[in-house]
Amino acid sequence: MFGKRKSPKASHLSWQDLSQEYRLVVINASVTIALITVIVTVLLFRAAFLQRETAIESMSNLAGMTAKEIQADYQSYIDRVRSIAYIMENFENTDAAMRRAMYNDVLLGVLLSDRNFIRVYSFWEPDMLDGMDALYANTGETDE
Repeated sequence: MFGKRKSPKASHLSWQDLSQEYRLVVINASVTIALITVIVTVLLFRAAFLQRETAIESMSNLAGMTAKEIQADYQSYIDRVRSIAYIMENFENTDAAMRRAMYNDVLLGVLLSDRNFIRVYSFWEPDMLDGMDALYANTGETDE
């Protein structure tokens, strides 16, 4: 065993030297490997496509939900401003001596009702609110 050397011809096998059964095994194994490779490749591409589509759909849903939240926040602020405008548009029906104090209380109530508000203002033409602008000139919270 140890002393014998194989001839170069004996160590090299050709396709023709293999038995028919072994050839079938090699062909079956090759076809099986090729099919598995194709199936795995198709599945990987399909999974990548589905993952990309799911990610896009999730981002779209998240963007839609965020937009609705922002829209609801802005709508809430717009509704408050409309309420203040409605109160103030009927200023002529309120006693002139009480208007400034009442409107300051309304604005302060709105400001205190939501910590997201920093300041709340109303602007009037000179002497339009109560005719007493000169009396309140240069005083806090009335002439800024």
